[in-house]
Amino acid sequence: MKFFLGLKKVTKVIFYTVKEVCEAISFEMKERTLRSWISKIEERTAFRFTRKINMEFPHYVYGKPVPQLLLDEDEIRLLKKLYEERQNGASLLATIDRLFFVARRLCTALSRVAKRITQVCRK
Repeated sequence: MKFFLGLKKVTKVIFYTVKEVCEAISFEMKERTLRSWISKIEERTAFRFTRKINMEFPHYVYGKPVPQLLLDEDEIRLLKKLYEERQNGASLLATIDRLFFVARRLCTALSRVAKRITQVCRK
């Protein structure tokens, strides 16, 4: 969902729980497997998934809400691609390195470009 405030473009990001993502990827996908993949991705690469307090359904520990793993549509797309390649017999670790290392580099490059554009616009 996109809307404009003045000259700034604001995009609202929708987050999904791990259970919802499992259902979106495949009915055969287990939540434990997906969590295992996410931990391997974060161990092997600089890619980090979003952890925040889900204000709709907060998870409490000792009376305090704690951050949960929430995934956006871009992360879901990458995880779906990982699932498809695993179904075709690809190595999990090699696929993680290829998909998530490239995604992290792309995000870094895009943020550099955005910073440069901001600097130019301020001048």
